[in-house]
Order: sequence, then C-alpha cells, then structure tokens
Amino acid sequence: MEGKRITQKSLKEYEIFLIQEEKSRATVEKYMRELQILSAFLGGAKVSKQKILEYRERLIQSYQPKTVNAKLSAVNSYLEFTGCQTCTVKLLKIQRQAFIDEERELSEQEYRRLLMAARNRPNLRHFKQF
Repeated sequence: MEGKRITQKSLKEYEIFLIQEEKSRATVEKYMRELQILSAFLGGAKVSKQKILEYRERLIQSYQPKTVNAKLSAVNSYLEFTGCQTCTVKLLKIQRQAFIDEERELSEQEYRRLLMAARNRPNLRHFKQF
C-alpha cells in the first residue's frame, strides 16, 4: 500500500471485511468515516509513513489523546488490512491519573454531612454502623 492511494474500491473491501469480522454497525461507520477524513487529508497523495505521521500531528492539535487514539486505531487497522503495516503509527501514551483531583475530594465537613444524611435514611442499613 505504501506508494498507493486510498481508493473507493479498497475502502469498500475494508468495509466488507469489518462486517465479516462482526464489528458493530457503529464501529464500521466510525472507521469508514475516519478513513474518509484521512483520504481528504491526503488529497489524492500516496500513503506513506510520513503522511500518516503528519496526520497524527494534525489530530493531536485538534483532539484529546483518547480521541486521537480512537481515530488512529481505525487508520492502523485499514493500513494493516491493505498490507501496509510499515505505515502504521504508534498510539499516544496516556498516563492514567493515580490520584483524584483535590477539587473532587470531600472536605471533612461534607463527609460528616454525608454520613449524617445516610444515618437518617431508614432504608440504608449499611450506614447504621458508623
């Protein structure tokens, strides 16, 4: 596929492949939409690793990392299907947040009010022990 262009024929074959792989309708539609966007980005240019890297950079400028990775998953899947594994790109590394934001923490006063409210609800036996 490197050095080739994305064609309507290859897109249709890929769509059939996704359906045969029993992907959900929503997944098929999403992947096909993402490939149409990639095709427009390429503007008829041949697929290359460099072009896919440029596309990833464009996505990074506009979307959150999770969204970028979802879009790149569709692109990488298509590239693998068409035999162009050399053009696939790595997904973004997303660091999980180990701790909750302090803004979302309950203050001691809020915690005590929550416990008091729970104790006063007769149907919540679990909190009677506090």
